[in-house]
Amino acid sequence: MLILVFNVIGLILIMLSLFMIAKDMKRDKLNVEGLNKVEEDIKEYYRMTEEIIENFDQIIDGKLELIDKINHKDNKYHNLQDQTIAKKPESNVKAPIDENQEDAYIKKIIDLRSIGLTREEIARKLNKGVREIDMILKIHNNK
Repeated sequence: MLILVFNVIGLILIMLSLFMIAKDMKRDKLNVEGLNKVEEDIKEYYRMTEEIIENFDQIIDGKLELIDKINHKDNKYHNLQDQTIAKKPESNVKAPIDENQEDAYIKKIIDLRSIGLTREEIARKLNKGVREIDMILKIHNNK
């Protein structure tokens, strides 16, 4: 008789264990589904961030083109003024092309800064070091 009571208690405990296991599995399934949804949301946010960065770069490039056009018109005006004023003959020494490229590089940095970009953003955009950008901006501010 005692064996029968222990067997019944054992069966009840086994059924209770199976019920608890099923309940835990259901809860774990809900947790996994929740994690999958979070993962999908993160992927969507990442994609949206990539789009925003791309749009931001396009806006910056558009502003730089506009600034270049304005500066180009300014240069045409100054060149016309220079042509009307008689100049002294200058020496035959011409500035190296590298200086012109360097001036354009410095001008681009200054234009990016005037748009409102930080030193880090300028460095990232031009693939240069932050220290280099910082030094150029400091030198320009001292002039």
